Amino acid sequence: WFFDDRWKKIFCDRLPTHRLISSQRHGFHPRDGSPRRDGLAILSKLPIEKIGETLFEDGRTALTATLGRGGAAPVVVACCHLQYGGRETEVATRAYQAAAVAAAAESMAADAGASMAFLVGDFNEIASGTACAMLENRNWTNAVSAAATAALDSGTGGRTAIGSTHLTHEGTALSCDHIFCTDFGGGRYAGCFDAAGSRLDDARRVGVEAYHPEFALLDSDHLPVRADVSFDVAAASPPVDDAWLPPWPQPPDRVK
Repeated sequence: WFFDDRWKKIFCDRLPTHRLISSQRHGFHPRDGSPRRDGLAILSKLPIEKIGETLFEDGRTALTATLGRGGAAPVVVACCHLQYGGRETEVATRAYQAAAVAAAAESMAADAGASMAFLVGDFNEIASGTACAMLENRNWTNAVSAAATAALDSGTGGRTAIGSTHLTHEGTALSCDHIFCTDFGGGRYAGCFDAAGSRLDDARRVGVEAYHPEFALLDSDHLPVRADVSFDVAAASPPVDDAWLPPWPQPPDRVK
């Protein structure tokens, strides 16, 4: 869609305030030898100050962009479509690709003095998968996990309503579309705070509430996932002192 002039015109006509940048997958389809028609795109209402592309051996790409915020610290957004499959080599390739995209986003963010970076896309694995776990160990926060944590501890508000986001070509319903963020604060925060006071307000799946197989036949085999982030310091809710929330106080005889 993003590489066809007719579709580009539709996006531009429907979203005149947004800019579209894209990166088409390299190579040819193994079934019929036709050029790859899939790829990545970023639609941004914020001004795009810099664009980067990472090319992998299998022809997949990653797209990275610095978005300006009108005098405030910019943000970096990276999107990816990682290797599919559950074999050991495919899992390892997926983790390698995720690490490369994260490194590209972190480097661009450092150059731009960005306050926050986002890494989004089709990871072809669930949130506990190898690539996702690697990103968390790298101080990237899964937005859905952060929203769920916030909903539990009442520290920053937010809620989560995620479910299956993709129906694979093998007919398996999978939650594999993720939004990761990092605030360069030296650690992970449930509310995704950064030096400018940003926080994650919400993360959820958009569209039908229960995944319906016919969706894949009518529109797309993926459902959108969104995250709402506030950069207003005043919007951040203070921590709540609630004895009914963990960690719960222990009886004296259990305290060591």
